Amino acid sequence: MMNLPLSRYSSYVLPAGPHGFRPAGAPPLTDGIGRRRSRHRPKKQQAPAAEAPGNGGRSGRGRHPNQYSLFMENARPASARMPMHPGGAAITLMPGFQPDIPALFLPERYGRDEIVALDPDEERHARALRLRQGDALLLLDGNGRRTDAVVERIDRRSVAVRIGETVLDGAEGRTYIVLGIGILSDRARFEWLVEKAVELGVREIQPLVTARSEGRIQTERTRRIAIAALKQSQRSFLPAILEPLPIAQMVGSLNRFGHSYICHETASPSDSLVRFLCDNAAPPSLAILIGPEGGFSGEEVCSAQQAGAIVASLGEARLRAETAALVALSLAASLTDARSRHAG
Repeated sequence: MMNLPLSRYSSYVLPAGPHGFRPAGAPPLTDGIGRRRSRHRPKKQQAPAAEAPGNGGRSGRGRHPNQYSLFMENARPASARMPMHPGGAAITLMPGFQPDIPALFLPERYGRDEIVALDPDEERHARALRLRQGDALLLLDGNGRRTDAVVERIDRRSVAVRIGETVLDGAEGRTYIVLGIGILSDRARFEWLVEKAVELGVREIQPLVTARSEGRIQTERTRRIAIAALKQSQRSFLPAILEPLPIAQMVGSLNRFGHSYICHETASPSDSLVRFLCDNAAPPSLAILIGPEGGFSGEEVCSAQQAGAIVASLGEARLRAETAALVALSLAASLTDARSRHAG
């Protein structure tokens, strides 16, 4: 009987491939926008002398069109298999992160067994992944729908996929986290923060115009970065990246959130964000306000406090704006999720 190691990312069991967890013939991992993670490539192994079963008489790497799909098919119980096409390859969606199945962004909805041509951006990504006919894919629409698929056709003109089973992910919707961040003068740091916010499951990113904020936001470019992070982390929800808003308007809308926190260095270390998050039950929605490089002014903190926001501390260390946002989001995402699971 084959030994089947458990993956900590999924409730399913996958057999280990000849190169560790990734099977031979699996598409290479990239950073979400088509770039390979490393330029160092492993040395090619000598092809076995005997003909490998199921590879159509080909030797070497054995890149049968359905090799990877058949590998995934054999890793599942018969009850979980879903026929996709006459070749017999079948892919059933695995909830959570799937390290050996690449993800693409497909916001439109299609029915099962439909054949869909990818848009130019996702087509370039599919080619960068070196996908072949029959390879497994995970399609994300950014609104909680996770769809499994296989590559139906890939040629010089287009890349088409066959739609499989779709599952609506409701597990990430326990606490709706909104980040209000003062516009940073360094655009690259803001874009880095957006990438990390996607990975942490933030649902809205609201750039704020404050007394000390500088710079501008390129919304379309930032959205492309968010989509790349969505595919890389395989999150189900793409956060809405809103147009910049004056801090006064954001403060005026804080009553729509269950809890709201404004992180500021004037808060006592005893009034830590960790304590507030642990003392309160996980709310349906949560807003976290982080200032720009110069921080919020005293008037802005007072107005937010009068609107119901809690002034919270992130510790005694002096943090950059993007670092403070990352710390606050990490605490909020982990603690609210843990409390909601405990309450359930």
